[in-house]
Amino acid sequence: MMVKDKGEVVVIGSGPAGYVASIRAAQLGGEVILIEKDKLGGVCLNVGCIPTKTLVQSVELASLIRRAKQFGLKVENFSPDLAQIMERKRKIVNQLVRGVEYLIKKNKVNLIKGRATIADSSRVIVETEEGDYQIKAKNIIITTGSSPANLPLEKIDTEDTLTST
Repeated sequence: MMVKDKGEVVVIGSGPAGYVASIRAAQLGGEVILIEKDKLGGVCLNVGCIPTKTLVQSVELASLIRRAKQFGLKVENFSPDLAQIMERKRKIVNQLVRGVEYLIKKNKVNLIKGRATIADSSRVIVETEEGDYQIKAKNIIITTGSSPANLPLEKIDTEDTLTST
């Protein structure tokens, strides 16, 4: 396996902790490599916090509009447009992802799409579509986030239980 890159700092995971750590390390003068196996911004930006809050905001507004009469307002023919709500969510997520991409490029962080495995304290193996290689690193920052855990309760039906992913 060949050594493809060297970096003072290798950050694994590009969620809020990962992209902020990589940008800050680069601002402080480090040669930074950011490795992401999926979408830049991680779960929070792409399918978790941001999209959820965007959808919740639409639901809260719809709920308020339905109660307009209580406020002395007449709203006729109101109906939520799910396609438009989902399009708004998609646009917001895409805009924020583009913002993160801009900051990564502006700060000269080297972004690699692939799955990282820590070989030892100074080497990371990266599996990419082009093949596997290793990166030598002085420092490795792990920002891979977490996974939802199902509670061991009898009454929880896993088919009807939703998680962030």
